Amino acid sequence: MIPPAMEWHPTYDVQRSYDENYAVGPTFAGPLPPARLGEPRARFLGHPVYSPLGVPAGPLLNSDWIGLYARLGFDLLTYKTVRSVARPAHPFPNCLVLDAPRPLEEADLGGEARVLGEQQGTPARMTITNSFGMPSRAPAVWQADLERALGMVGPGQVVIASAVGTDGEGDLSEDFGRAVALAAEVGPHAIEINLSCPNVQGGEGSLFQSPEAAERVVRCAWQAVGTIPLMIKIGYVADEAVLAELVRRCGPYVQGVAGINTIPLAIRDRAGAPALGGAERLRAGVCGEAIRDLALRQVARLAALRRRLGMEWTIVGVGGIFTADHVDAHLGAGADAAMSATGAMWNPLLAQQWWEKSQRSAISG
Repeated sequence: MIPPAMEWHPTYDVQRSYDENYAVGPTFAGPLPPARLGEPRARFLGHPVYSPLGVPAGPLLNSDWIGLYARLGFDLLTYKTVRSVARPAHPFPNCLVLDAPRPLEEADLGGEARVLGEQQGTPARMTITNSFGMPSRAPAVWQADLERALGMVGPGQVVIASAVGTDGEGDLSEDFGRAVALAAEVGPHAIEINLSCPNVQGGEGSLFQSPEAAERVVRCAWQAVGTIPLMIKIGYVADEAVLAELVRRCGPYVQGVAGINTIPLAIRDRAGAPALGGAERLRAGVCGEAIRDLALRQVARLAALRRRLGMEWTIVGVGGIFTADHVDAHLGAGADAAMSATGAMWNPLLAQQWWEKSQRSAISG
């Protein structure tokens, strides 16, 4: 059972900046789940895993976060997106709870959202905006920390390194290749090419909207990665023809497609002003409860496209997962695996809840 909203204790402290959370987080005081017995029977991108449940790029800021979530039973652990150069995080605030009483629909795309008037508590429907800006430590720092993260997971768990190119560092596609090559030097179980982030000003955050540009990026990454499995992370694509062209072009180079990333909206305070500190940060990603319906819709579209195109990439469903039933909804819609960001931050026992439910189902079945 998911705890009542008033009992949630998020591992990410929204009253602190991203850099403060990087340095002192995560926060978790509850009991850790017991060790799982037996051999892992599922597989993810060729690796044995206990469960098809994990955390996408975003909440796992460094190896300390990877270590905690591994101990909490999340088996697919995505290291926060890294670059070929250092880039600072956006200043505080980075996370705000939104007033989102209903699920977002396609008609809401390009619109706006207002922050909740009371930021101290946790509403029954947890929807937030996050505005980190895809920060990155220098490669020497994050490579050493990624290596440490690999040593903090157990059998049946994988670490995925998320990488992105940086606009302004020469040819963008080639810089994606450099970032991926740097990650590959450490030897993670898989590498994710992040083609989607609404919280950056450069072109690296919207590449999934251009199938031709995305293919150039993915080809450069594929040439740089060696034998490590590749995934792409994409945002919501309302135009089914564009989505089909995107996966048709990128599919031959990758073994997985993850999505959705957050839904970009204009984020305003109760008075209508930009809530995150300035007009340059007016638009930011919305995640949590409100995006679940759109996330499930895209999973179903990807599953249908995979069948139609005769491709075999793994589908990772992301968006609005707070409970074990939400995990199963993504798997039922056609995903091979599911990842929770906001849900994993506010309900860190989610993986154990899903594991217990799946074990009960196996016994009764």
